[in-house]
Amino acid sequence: MEFTLWSIYMTSNFVVNDPDLMRCLQHIIAHPADPLYNSFILNGDEISGGLILAQLYHNLSEKYPEREILYLQEYDILEFIRARPHELLMSYHRLHPNLFCVLLAGLELTSLNKTEQDKLALFLKYLTKQNIQVVVSTFLVAERSFSDCSAITPEVWSWYMSGRDYETSRCKTIYTKDLSAALTIEQDKKRLKLFSLFRKSYHFGELYPGILEKDGKNIDRYSMQLGICWLGSYEPPQDKFPKAICPRCQKTALRPYSCIASPLSGRHVIKFYCYNCRERIATNDALDYYQLLRTYGTRKRYRVVPQEGIKKGE
Repeated sequence: MEFTLWSIYMTSNFVVNDPDLMRCLQHIIAHPADPLYNSFILNGDEISGGLILAQLYHNLSEKYPEREILYLQEYDILEFIRARPHELLMSYHRLHPNLFCVLLAGLELTSLNKTEQDKLALFLKYLTKQNIQVVVSTFLVAERSFSDCSAITPEVWSWYMSGRDYETSRCKTIYTKDLSAALTIEQDKKRLKLFSLFRKSYHFGELYPGILEKDGKNIDRYSMQLGICWLGSYEPPQDKFPKAICPRCQKTALRPYSCIASPLSGRHVIKFYCYNCRERIATNDALDYYQLLRTYGTRKRYRVVPQEGIKKGE
């Protein structure tokens, strides 16, 4: 069974191939607040978790249009918890009598202090007691002994252990868009030769000649170069992002190794490398994948900081 994800990025190109997880999600949609699935915790890959919760929100909204769904993402969760006193959170159901589901995408508990962690855990426990479905995607992996979880409070550990967790794997989320029209390295070599002999200009939005050839042959298989013109430069790990289907060998083995703003090419250009057949392609026509890179690749921990004593641009 495939789970098509499009809610945030308005695309059906992201697919999760995990039949067991799909059965759990379909059960939640058909039977919200079933004690066996409440709370339901997606653990591990933040991208898969975020995409899955976005699609779950879409499916629940379609099936239950008259009911209220609280859907919060990473930074919204922190603001929601910090802005509300404990008493208000414990009265939340009475203030929102039509609420039947709460979805928290990208919960990072290390961003909360101990008091805020307790507020959140008690809030989620309260919701489940009121037969309100709770689904959370997080990076927390709580061991069976609280003594091994010093980063979280007893209340968080108790909530986690009372729920049902499912480990999400990034290798099961793939990008299925047809990239056969993307520029390959061989095509780029021919274009570069053609332009040097006959053409002196090209159309705005057209990938400029040499965009792949000038990268050389050495591709860093661990990190990628991500440059968002107004946000700065980042180096997130390649394997953080879904693989794409190679237009040459048809294997799901394409990884992004670069995404840089290119005024000459009209927008941000994504470059992929196939770890099966070693093909390289470039495209400026994958907006949904670019949105994914921008959302999850521009984390503070991935930011490239200029070395001290070296001026920017040198």
